[in-house]
Amino acid sequence: MMAGLRSIRRPLMWVLLVLIAIVFYAIEITYYFGRYLQFERLLAWGAAIGLLLGLGIAFRYRNRWTEGYDRMRLFIGLGIGGLLFGPWLLSISNRLLDLRPPETVTVTFVSTDGRVKSRFGSAGGPREPDSYATVVEIDGELFRFDTEDLLYPTASNGDRVPLRLHPGFWGLPYVVVEAD
Repeated sequence: MMAGLRSIRRPLMWVLLVLIAIVFYAIEITYYFGRYLQFERLLAWGAAIGLLLGLGIAFRYRNRWTEGYDRMRLFIGLGIGGLLFGPWLLSISNRLLDLRPPETVTVTFVSTDGRVKSRFGSAGGPREPDSYATVVEIDGELFRFDTEDLLYPTASNGDRVPLRLHPGFWGLPYVVVEAD
């Protein structure tokens, strides 16, 4: 009985670590990903770095499996895992390793669009928005970010408004809201 328990201890530990990582992944996606000004860049670099990291780990441990099918599963599994978790790791390291204070920059307000988050539609008529997509212009380039609060309730198109940004450790700026 005890030998059987010891043999499954390590796989159970890995399953638990993966489940914890998935929970933190979900928190990161819902709360922080929408506030990056260059989300596409974060996604592309994170996926590329994650894929290379996953394939590098697979290459390092490929000799533990002798059959080609098992090696193929190792490379595919770690490659897909790297693609999925790379943006998450890049976002976390971009935020947590950045020790600089946030900067306040003046931007041109373009628009704000209220959003209702519901998986099953809006029963009972229209509801108040529970998140907002804001579009601003910085140096002639348009950026969109999401927040839970309406940042500029009285601003109209073309107004100059302050925006608090964290520059990010990897140079991927994200919007700071007061709750941070």
